[in-house]
Amino acid sequence: MQTWLFRVAQMGRRLAPRIGLQTAASLAAIVAAPILGPQVPGAWLGRLGEGALDSVLTLLASSMLPVATFSMASIVSAHAAVLGNASPRAAALMMEDRSALRAVSAFVGAFVYSVLGLVALATGQYGAGARLLLFLVTFGVVIWVIVRLVTWVDALTRMVRVRDAVKRVEHELGCALEGWTARLGGAPDGPLPAEAAPVFASRVGYIQMIDLEALDRLAGEAGVTVQLARLPGDFVMRSHPLLHVLGGALDEAQRERLRRTVVVDDRRDYRQDPRFGLVVLGEIASRALSPGINDPGTAIDAIGAAVRVLSTGAAPCWSGDTAVKWSRVRVPESAVSAALTDVFRPIARDGAGFVEVQLALQQALEELARVEAPGFTAAATTASRQALARAEAALTLEADRAEVRDAAAWSGWAESSRLRPAPLK
Repeated sequence: MQTWLFRVAQMGRRLAPRIGLQTAASLAAIVAAPILGPQVPGAWLGRLGEGALDSVLTLLASSMLPVATFSMASIVSAHAAVLGNASPRAAALMMEDRSALRAVSAFVGAFVYSVLGLVALATGQYGAGARLLLFLVTFGVVIWVIVRLVTWVDALTRMVRVRDAVKRVEHELGCALEGWTARLGGAPDGPLPAEAAPVFASRVGYIQMIDLEALDRLAGEAGVTVQLARLPGDFVMRSHPLLHVLGGALDEAQRERLRRTVVVDDRRDYRQDPRFGLVVLGEIASRALSPGINDPGTAIDAIGAAVRVLSTGAAPCWSGDTAVKWSRVRVPESAVSAALTDVFRPIARDGAGFVEVQLALQQALEELARVEAPGFTAAATTASRQALARAEAALTLEADRAEVRDAAAWSGWAESSRLRPAPLK
């Protein structure tokens, strides 16, 4: 993804740009009506009742603002509910729900349109033709508001449930894995030569995305090769190199253009960072397993979401024969073991005393061990043995421990002297 497209997509997840676009469209319609009014056929004139347009606009202006205020209050309440029961990262994702953004922006946009329309009518510059055109636009706005209201009521019933937060994170994770590769389409990295010149981060934060297409083009123009030092999702400081330049020296302007291809912000983003979705699923499960909530069912749902996405969408992403699209950009490979650790370690740690969670975890890891991609078998096996060791230490009933041992038998823990669970005394 190019940097400007990434920025545009980010703006689409915010409310203000949507309202701004709708305000601009309202102004365009109000300005165009008196200009196009003389073109309305005379046979159409006189069919609009006197005061009809003013009445409809007044109704919209008086009703849309309270509806928009109520909708924002509902979103804040849903955010608080998800925040208390799932994860702050999942709650932030629910605040970016497209159904909610579309509904609230529609209500606020209709309010702005109706106020601007009433102000325009008060100028006395609208003839019969212009008023008829504006009435047709207003009728379209009313239909649009009704549709958004119906979809918003349906979306509101789903925003406060933790299971829907899990589904939303699962959806974002699946979208992030589509078209994602372990090296983002770049060439394999290698040892850095002594003359490699680092390009440092200009701010502290998380890498949200890297525009490899722009990096490859800039490297080609300068006749150099670029090797990334960090990947999307990594936390960087000003003393951390974002990348290294190989095969030539660049001036400060060229280095700044390279730096601008890496988007660094205060929080992680799902689109080029699949591991973030796995982290959030692990956080949701960890919160559900806390003593204050004690909801192992949600943890099992999170395990199911992770294994669904990883078992179906991860194999092509971590395949070893990934085609190189950007030959002048060398990219370190994202480790499968780190991805599995992101989601399953907190579940294994906080769910060590829940036999049902441990059984679901072992079944999920056994399924992931069958994924035909490099690293999955070894990473799933290691995670299984570590989860079993935690369960052995936390479960108090021997029958539960034996059941988990049987579920983890596929990992060969009994033959591993280093990770074999210690016998109980």
